[in-house]
Amino acid sequence: MIVNLELRNQRVLLTGATGGIGKQIVLHLLNAGASVLLQGRNIKKLDALRTQFNQFNEKVTVVAGDLLKSEDRNAVVIAASEDKVNCLINNAGVNQFSAFESAEISNLINTNVTATMLLTQALLPMLMRNKEKPLIVNIGSTFGAIGFPGYVSYCASKHAIKGFSEALSREYADTSLQVIYVSPRATNTEMNTVAADEVNRALCVKSDSSEWVASEVIKSIANKVPRSQLGWPEKFHVKLNAILPSLVDGVIAKQLPTIKRYI
Repeated sequence: MIVNLELRNQRVLLTGATGGIGKQIVLHLLNAGASVLLQGRNIKKLDALRTQFNQFNEKVTVVAGDLLKSEDRNAVVIAASEDKVNCLINNAGVNQFSAFESAEISNLINTNVTATMLLTQALLPMLMRNKEKPLIVNIGSTFGAIGFPGYVSYCASKHAIKGFSEALSREYADTSLQVIYVSPRATNTEMNTVAADEVNRALCVKSDSSEWVASEVIKSIANKVPRSQLGWPEKFHVKLNAILPSLVDGVIAKQLPTIKRYI
């Protein structure tokens, strides 16, 4: 089901456009009337995605580049300037489900946090010059509010994005810039490993479709909702963890033997 919202004035740079959630965000943006600049590392995947949306003609452009590389980030910034982008959606990211002792930390933190912050910083002057109200949308995670075994590095990265979003919003509160943070729960994407899917089933963790998550992202943009935690009971769990973390400690401790079977 396509979200019927009006976004004709939005010219969006979407990072991680070829991923599961990214593709669905593209579809919703275009159907809502937005123009979209798609970023990804693989030009063949980007061109294939653009071909899917031929009916939108000039509303779709692409720029390939690895956001971890300064020269590629600069190319993305130039493309965004040429397209007069007024909305940045930081969707690019990687995940990892494993024991922390064997976790690959550097690439995950650099991709999820450092590259996101550096791209946002580079685009801010252009966004602030825009006559229309500029918008930054950061895609987070429930694990940005609740630390969970098997996702230590990922949790750390999403905690960082949550803090980045909140602090940036408050620093620019006296300007026209708005920062939106959307926090999905478990989502069915190709980024999930078999082990991650299996532990979710074992723990009866509810997972959402990429299409539904994307529709909620678009609603947050259209309605200018600064913070959105998706899913129930995750909304409750996030609040409970903030108020009574020791209670959540106990619940997760009971799940730990099951989690460790898969990591």
